[in-house]
Formats: sequence, structure tokens, C-alpha cells
Amino acid sequence: MKKEHIIQKIKLCIPDAKVFIFSEDNIHYTLIVISDSFVKETRLQQQQKVYSSLQKQIKSGEIHAISLKTYTYKKWADQQDNYSKIEKKCI
Repeated sequence: MKKEHIIQKIKLCIPDAKVFIFSEDNIHYTLIVISDSFVKETRLQQQQKVYSSLQKQIKSGEIHAISLKTYTYKKWADQQDNYSKIEKKCI
């Protein structure tokens, strides 16, 4: 599955999301999703929201595995060093 399609699917569910994607084979993905919609949610709820946006692709096998990290914009801003390193490596 193309990275751009994954971003579209996530943004349909989480419109303010900033999504970073890493994949070398287009079936195993590492995702970082940043959204203020996560502010009052537990880590589990945040991840469930992301997984639900990709449920069809996971069930069909288009996406075989996901490693997922979720952040609010504030928590992400607290990690500015990470931001600059990751921004260079992904779309």
C-alpha cells in the first residue's frame, strides 16, 4: 500500500493529524501520528483510533504489520530533536 494512501485514510478519521511513515517493503510500517484529538485520550484510545482508520487494509493483508507511536502536538514539540531527524527520512 502506498504511503500516501495510508496518510489519507488516517486523515479521514483524524483530520488534524501529522503522519510520518517509514517502510522498506510497503507491507510493514512504522507510523508516528501527531494530533490534538489525542489530548484527553489514553495511549490505548489513541492507537485504537489510528488502527480503526486502517482496519480494512490490515484485515485484507495490504498492511501486514504496524509499529505505532502517537503524540499530541505539545508532546511532540517537547521532542524537537526527534522532529528534525524524522522529517528528513519520511514523507
